[in-house]
Amino acid sequence: MADQHEGRERCKTLEFVNEMGRKHPKELSKLARLWSDTADTGPPVNKEKFKKLDGSDGIWEFKTSKLRVLCFRDEGSFIVCTHGFVKKTNKTPKKEINQAEKEKRKYFQAKKEGNLKHEE
Repeated sequence: MADQHEGRERCKTLEFVNEMGRKHPKELSKLARLWSDTADTGPPVNKEKFKKLDGSDGIWEFKTSKLRVLCFRDEGSFIVCTHGFVKKTNKTPKKEINQAEKEKRKYFQAKKEGNLKHEE
């Protein structure tokens, strides 16, 4: 998900990945493998690695032992990652879920207005 920042876009998930590459490289490697497997075969069925968050508006969570990346689905198999954080408690903090839901609303509003730009 991209935000405007000083006239240019920034991706919260990419910023998180870059930071975790420095702070938690082994955990980031697990997350990268999880994403690669998801791209190849679809999201994991193991709830220890990927699960829908109860009480949320369609927010899902990629999980390693220390890292979390929240996301939502668009048109079936298309997964949009909103942001990541380092796990501090067993339960996903409500503020993280709220942030993901806000990004989801912004995404679908931009899609409705024809203002989405996907980059690979």
